[in-house]
Amino acid sequence: GHAFLGVFDGMGGMENGHLASEAAAHTFSLLAPILFKAKNEAESHYAWYLGMNDAGHAVEDKAGNNSGTTVTALHLHKGIASGSHLGDSRAYKYDPAKKGQRRALEQLTKDHAYEWTERVAGAFHHHRDLTKALTGPVFPAEQKIGPVKIPSGGALMLCTDGVWEKVPHGKMAEILAEKNSTAQEMAMKLVEQALLNGS
Repeated sequence: GHAFLGVFDGMGGMENGHLASEAAAHTFSLLAPILFKAKNEAESHYAWYLGMNDAGHAVEDKAGNNSGTTVTALHLHKGIASGSHLGDSRAYKYDPAKKGQRRALEQLTKDHAYEWTERVAGAFHHHRDLTKALTGPVFPAEQKIGPVKIPSGGALMLCTDGVWEKVPHGKMAEILAEKNSTAQEMAMKLVEQALLNGS
């Protein structure tokens, strides 16, 4: 069967970030049936492009010019994942065959962000600014994800910076390795861990 996954994180420093993320999420949900019918990778890639363009228009219409959202979205079919990405939300692949190794949890996306540190009153403050995000119909070139094979018994995880910034890499892998937990239970544990660590 087919599955469509996405995370859309409205930019907190911008007005109406929540409206931008809602508009993008709704538009991409309409893209799913088109992706499911794509006959080859070229058709799939074109569908992703159209989806990003339509989502950009929706963001501008619903949230205005001074807004934006991250986009990390994946189509999963027959154990193969592919998708599109803008911003600093992330997609990870977990491989149970590599359990206990750092590479068991592999980041599939590259952050579109610039990190810098400033010193204020003797204290160092770390900052991260997005270099790419969905802010309207004229969007920067998105990053293609995959196609990547998800191993038997493996998992896909999509999350915002509120999770990956606060939950250590090893802890995320540990939670995804829990065989007796459902996907929802794993998600709740990740969120709880992030909140516990100050997200």
